[in-house]
Amino acid sequence: MKYFIIYKEMSVFIFITYLFSCTKAIFLSFFYYMTLLFRAVFTLTHIFPLPIFSFLYWLAKGGNSMSVYDKSLEQIQSSYQFTDLEMAKMDYTLKVFAYELSKLVFFFVFFAVIGKFSEFAVCLVALLPFRWISGGIHLKHYWSCFIFSFCFFAVILFMGEMFTLPLYAQISLFVLSNLLLFFIGPVPSAKRKVMTKKQYTNKRFLSSLILLVYTILYFALQNVPHRSVVFWSIILQIIQLICAKLTRKGEIYEKD
Repeated sequence: MKYFIIYKEMSVFIFITYLFSCTKAIFLSFFYYMTLLFRAVFTLTHIFPLPIFSFLYWLAKGGNSMSVYDKSLEQIQSSYQFTDLEMAKMDYTLKVFAYELSKLVFFFVFFAVIGKFSEFAVCLVALLPFRWISGGIHLKHYWSCFIFSFCFFAVILFMGEMFTLPLYAQISLFVLSNLLLFFIGPVPSAKRKVMTKKQYTNKRFLSSLILLVYTILYFALQNVPHRSVVFWSIILQIIQLICAKLTRKGEIYEKD
């Protein structure tokens, strides 16, 4: 009995030590990536001071300070007789495209510089079609979205490099992810128009189908580069969907 108690206490101690080590590793990795991020921004602002600061100022102002952009929209509206609603949709689409493109360009350059280009590319390819259908967390401002996206990718790459779970754990998490996704359904941005029930059902079916295909391909193709990155991309996206669902305000689709 005495030896059993000692063994039990040692097991708890080892588990706590392991948990502390993982937490410390995650914190150090996050600090490392954030340091590299700030160094990259600092370097860019010294190489291209005027364009970079002008661009940052425009983003901080939400893109509303660019008179050339505003005049271009006015000219388009007057030339093609678009309504205010149509112009608002065009303005939103162009800004979303510009914001996403600016983030992707920076992320590609940043992860290429630190030697993680292929891992980031695999992560992006795995996430894009899945997130496009299923949605996730959407923040209101450019910089909050930028920092969140950067941290999200950094955590995925870190987890993919540091943690490879045994096969039974991977199968269990994939099965759980498929079930959770089916019941959670897509979580689009609150800024988008509320979907009809049919649209919601179609998107839920499509997102579940994509995840099912991912699951089959993941276990069928054993020689895919950076498989662990693909695994954590999917798992963390499901966790993000859960958080988005819990914090979502308003209806996702029209109730009957």
